[in-house]
Amino acid sequence: ALDIDQRAFVVFVLSELGDLPASRVVSVFDRRADLGIDSLAFLALAMRNTSPDESARVAGLLAEIGGAADASASGTHWSDPHRAWWAMGSDTRSTAVAVFALARLDPDNPNLAPAVRWLMNQRALSRWETTYDTAWSVLALSEQMRATGELAADFSYHVELNGAEMLKGRFDRSTMATPVAAEAPAS
Repeated sequence: ALDIDQRAFVVFVLSELGDLPASRVVSVFDRRADLGIDSLAFLALAMRNTSPDESARVAGLLAEIGGAADASASGTHWSDPHRAWWAMGSDTRSTAVAVFALARLDPDNPNLAPAVRWLMNQRALSRWETTYDTAWSVLALSEQMRATGELAADFSYHVELNGAEMLKGRFDRSTMATPVAAEAPAS
């Protein structure tokens, strides 16, 4: 499966560059039963990039990814028995790649929000276990924020504690990266 998983990643990268014949993607699609979760996500992305008219096949790949999801109280994630050593495979990486694909291809997918929650719960000290997990998680979360419009924030907020106003202000593109904090006595 190593060769076909690598091919899925390569066709994804080349499709992002717009330099890939659709026949290369179809050759990987024909061996999809041998692919791990992240490779299925890469294949779905490559298929959409090279053959937008293949929406039924893309939907089938996304359904297969969704069917492999492991849902729990802490969120949804993907455990990949095909963990590719060459790609530093982990549950975090598999989940991040699945989130990336779902955010781009199916932003209304019911697995997306719980998977984002699971990814965020995997952080320790503002990062994930490895730099590779961190990189894929940041890419996935950025894609999810782009898909949901969170990067185009434009709203007012008002925070109260026990009826007393603590904070108010406005978030928009120019202020969304500015931290906001308030303190209240424990009493």
